[in-house]
Amino acid sequence: MKCKQQYAPDMKIREFIIGKVGRYIKAKDDMKLFKVKEGGCDSCNNTGYLGRVGLYEVLEMSDKLESLMLKNASRLQLEIQAVGDGMVTIKEDALIKVVL
Repeated sequence: MKCKQQYAPDMKIREFIIGKVGRYIKAKDDMKLFKVKEGGCDSCNNTGYLGRVGLYEVLEMSDKLESLMLKNASRLQLEIQAVGDGMVTIKEDALIKVVL
C-alpha cells in the first residue's frame, strides 16, 4: 500500500502500548506506527487499507485451568489463570500486530 505513512506515537500512546504488550516489543524507544494518507491511493482502491489481518485469542487447556473449570470457577478466575499460563488476549494480539 503506497499511502501508508510511518509516524512516532506520542508518549501517552507509547506508554499505553508498552504497558500492555511491552514484553513483545524489541525497540521500545524507537516505536513506529503507521497511518494511512487521507483518501488512500490507487494501490488500496482509495479505501485506506488493503487486505485483512486476523485477531486471535487461543485458550490452551492446562491442568490448573481444567481444575478451576471443574470447580465452576468464575470467568475472572479462569481468565486470570489462562493469562498466567501464557494466553495472549485478543486485545493484546491486536496491539502486537499494530506495533510489529
